[in-house]
Amino acid sequence: MPKRILEPNTTLYPVAVVLITTGGDHPNVMTCNRVASCSAEPPRVCISVRPARHSHSLIRASREFVVNIPSPEQLTLADYLGVVTGREEDKIALAGLKLAPALKIKTPLLADCPVNIECTVEREIELDSHTLFIGMVQAVQ
Repeated sequence: MPKRILEPNTTLYPVAVVLITTGGDHPNVMTCNRVASCSAEPPRVCISVRPARHSHSLIRASREFVVNIPSPEQLTLADYLGVVTGREEDKIALAGLKLAPALKIKTPLLADCPVNIECTVEREIELDSHTLFIGMVQAVQ
């Protein structure tokens, strides 16, 4: 089969879609598909967020985030949370999400997600279109 030549892009399919909570005492949630395990010992997870996103400033201020892994049944929820901004409305309340306290950080986790990974920001790397936040895993539920 002949190959088509495409412009350089980040075509990696399929990709994981996670829900990121951040903001400490004033939480927000965003959909993120730029997420990866980046270290095993000690465990680290990285997420890449555009500076224009509301959650970007919240991660910078709180220095923490939770990677909430949704179930396949939460696909419509993940889509909604990715197209609406938390600057203009309380997405958590409107979506009827249940928050639960994290074990090690202030930012709550999404109780309805089967897996939650609590992270503190260890470092940031400024990329052209995104900031790569490298999170030290503090707890997994």
